[in-house]
Amino acid sequence: MNDEEITRMSNTPEFEDYTYAELLDAYNGIDAAQFPERKARVAELLQERSGAEAAVTANSDRYQTFGLRFLASIVDFLALVALATVLGTLFGLLPAWFVEGVETLFQFDVFFYSILLHWLYGKTFGKMVMNVKVVNYKDEGDITFLQAFLRDSVPLVLGLLGWLYGWLYLSDAEMEVSSTDLVLLFALSALGLFWFLLEMITMLFNEKRRALHDFIAGTVVIRVK
Repeated sequence: MNDEEITRMSNTPEFEDYTYAELLDAYNGIDAAQFPERKARVAELLQERSGAEAAVTANSDRYQTFGLRFLASIVDFLALVALATVLGTLFGLLPAWFVEGVETLFQFDVFFYSILLHWLYGKTFGKMVMNVKVVNYKDEGDITFLQAFLRDSVPLVLGLLGWLYGWLYLSDAEMEVSSTDLVLLFALSALGLFWFLLEMITMLFNEKRRALHDFIAGTVVIRVK
């Protein structure tokens, strides 16, 4: 220990104001025979600080969900493919008018699947498998239907615009597709890609791995046991 540290020791220093590194240095330099109470106090503070640091680390780990969410999306994709296969088989047994209505809704199945399951359970089937859950950011409680909707609102709107444009202008097989049509469809696709990139960037560059839709909806994804 240097002279400054020795002086601080002789004047009954305020160990509570020390950093963890300073406490560790002080503990190693204190003569237990001469200052037993100080040695015990520093040891107590070190134990408290180390416990706090472990808690902070554990708390931080519960938000490291980027990889788990990616794997969950793959599981969800496979689940939707399986659902589409089952429904496709059933369509052959159902009236044509019902099939057409279901096919229209099924174009947005991923959004209904995501919104409803996040609202009801805080997780899709993929998130259940990966043990992660969407919760309210402020208190980590269950999310509302509005929050579940807001999380998927931007891609849902883009998907609706694409479907509506295709239904109004491109549904007629005899209609010639103009360059304007192609430009608008490309613009919608580009917007979808731009949104996806923004999601990835925001998720990677904040401590709790919140994507842009989490900021919009006031949610965060956590690991669950």
